[in-house]
This record gives sequence, C-alpha cells and structure tokens, in this order.
Amino acid sequence: MTKSKTRQDCEAAVIKFAGVINHNYNSPQHSLFVNCGNAGDVNPKGEYSYLFKDKFDLISIDLHAKWGCDIVDDISNSKLPDNYCDVFLMVQVLEHIPKIWDVPKNIHRILKPDGYAIIDIPFSYPFHPEPEFPDLWRLTPQGMEYLFKDLFIAVDNYCTENNTSYLFKNIK
Repeated sequence: MTKSKTRQDCEAAVIKFAGVINHNYNSPQHSLFVNCGNAGDVNPKGEYSYLFKDKFDLISIDLHAKWGCDIVDDISNSKLPDNYCDVFLMVQVLEHIPKIWDVPKNIHRILKPDGYAIIDIPFSYPFHPEPEFPDLWRLTPQGMEYLFKDLFIAVDNYCTENNTSYLFKNIK
C-alpha cells in the first residue's frame, strides 16, 4: 500500500527526530507511544516503534482498548504518573483531541526532565473524523510553537504543506 504524502512527510520527520533522540540516550529508557491503533497487526507498539526498540522500553497508549494498547488513557487528562517516560511520541493524534490546550501540560508532567516529545499534526489533510473521535484542528508551525512554548523548547521541526512536526525538549 502506498503511503499518502502526509504520511511520508510524517515518517521523514519521525526518522529525523529519532536520530537526535537515539544519539542522546546510551542506556535503555522508557518511551510512550500515543495512538498505537494505526499500526494494527504490523506493530502493536506503534508504527514508528522500530526506530526506538534498541534503546527504549516501549509502552503504547490509546483512548480505546480496541487498538490493543498497553494503557488506556486520555492524554488531555492523563492518569499516568509524573516523570513517567523519557520520550513521548504522538503522531497524527493532536487534531482529534477536543481539549488541545491541555495536552502540553500533561506531556510536560509525564515526561522526565530533559525528556523529548515528538509531536506531529496534519496541516493540509482531508477531514477525517472517526466514530470514536472528531477531527478538530490543524496547526501552523507558529501555532505548534505557541501551544508548547511555555513548557518546552523547540529543538527541531520538519514542517511541510502537509504536516507540522516538532521535536520538543521538556523544560522542568
């Protein structure tokens, strides 16, 4: 199956950011992948987990158990403990979260100090609601930086006409 240009751009961003993250961690760490549902039977830990498997203990999280995740939780109102993980990966999810402004606060709390977050949202993409969740948001690069600016440093971005993708570092 051929990936859409949006999915190709998303993958390029995650590959680029994974290189930075893997370079900065030498021993096994704890990572959290939000929305493992897109991986299906291919990889229940998330479609990009192969980029982190050698250095990270991978935990998947989703809003619905039907996706086969390790943890059922809402990232905008998470019950996960403080300083839970070193890396947080959320790809093509943010557009579906009604309380988008609560997401940075929860990621900040869940991430360990100096932890990394890969956040990706489509920019130019067809309307795609699902029965379980709406399709609400698109963010420009300025919008993404504004949303995360008080809690994170933007380390890098990979923004195209299709995606707004960022690598953030937690500032605690």
